[in-house]
Amino acid sequence: MEARTTGSWRDWLQTVEGGERPLGLGDVLQFATGLQQVPVGGFPSPPTLNVLHPEDGHAQFPTANTCAFVLRLPVFRQYEKCQEAMENGISWGATFGLG
Repeated sequence: MEARTTGSWRDWLQTVEGGERPLGLGDVLQFATGLQQVPVGGFPSPPTLNVLHPEDGHAQFPTANTCAFVLRLPVFRQYEKCQEAMENGISWGATFGLG
């Protein structure tokens, strides 16, 4: 399941990079790191991708720790679910803390 989830995420990320999705790579970067661009000197620690397994608790959308540069993905069984969860989670994440 972990390999399927990371594979779906990579496929989705390539469609974002190709301009085929409503979000851009900058949106993904900002969601995952809190930064609008990669720092000139690079990240102080490499960004990490984790998969949230069902035993970790129910998760429907990606989460991020912008202090530690960690992106967490829920388990995806289908590419379409990955695409929907990533786009909704990142889009809604932009309003976190507002209102």
